[in-house]
Amino acid sequence: MFDLRIGRRRAAWLTLVAALILVVTIARAAAVEQTPAAPTPGPSMRLTSTGVYTDAQAARGEALYADTCQRCHGKSLEGDPSKNAGSLAGADFLKARTGQDLGRLYRYLIERMPDDDPGTLTPQTAADVIAYILKFNAFPSGKDELPADAGRLKLVVIGTSDHRKSGSRALR
Repeated sequence: MFDLRIGRRRAAWLTLVAALILVVTIARAAAVEQTPAAPTPGPSMRLTSTGVYTDAQAARGEALYADTCQRCHGKSLEGDPSKNAGSLAGADFLKARTGQDLGRLYRYLIERMPDDDPGTLTPQTAADVIAYILKFNAFPSGKDELPADAGRLKLVVIGTSDHRKSGSRALR
């Protein structure tokens, strides 16, 4: 004869498993909805290939980089895994950053860099360092400086179709 206690236990177990599956599915769906998609350049957006910084700004950024960033990220912006410092140049950088807006990189610099003294970069120094990173990665300069404003930098997207295909043509 069928033992009712085993049937009830099994039903309770199956109900618990089904509830867990439902919770995980809902959590995953919520996480996907919260993950922002990379912006697609629209009419008000610009690509870094259109000249979004000036040579003078990149020169200021190079001096700041040498004083503040080079000890971890290296002279050639290659990064140093032992210092948890990612590459800021070349194919690895472009693969990781192409399609992202500069506002994201800017906020990261303002809030978390330099690693040994986070939050000490001014808005202008962060914009200048980004200009140098763009120049090093062979993005062209233009007539206007990068703004020191996260909202405006959110409208500037890293990359071009040429950079996506070939990686960086970093200055040597």
